[in-house]
Amino acid sequence: MTKKISWEEIMTQFDDFEEKFAKDSSDASLPEFFKNFGETVANSNFDNEQLKKIRDKLQKLRDLFAQKKNEIKKISTETLARHGQVSRYLKNANYKK
Repeated sequence: MTKKISWEEIMTQFDDFEEKFAKDSSDASLPEFFKNFGETVANSNFDNEQLKKIRDKLQKLRDLFAQKKNEIKKISTETLARHGQVSRYLKNANYKK
């Protein structure tokens, strides 16, 4: 069952989520923010302007997610490249003995 939420509460929740995500994007509690989020917003009777602000906040979160995804992809690519270099080094080190 979802409860009604005030405008101030939802903005506070968004701000808290963004702060937590910026500090530690791997925090396992972060997905809890979205649990029943759509139903909660739908049941809270926000006006069009408030819904547009929520949409803008969600878009900002999508941008943050995309940025983190790109950072992780870059780190992953660099790690795989280093792994390949170390593997080649170890393989070639045996030939020198």
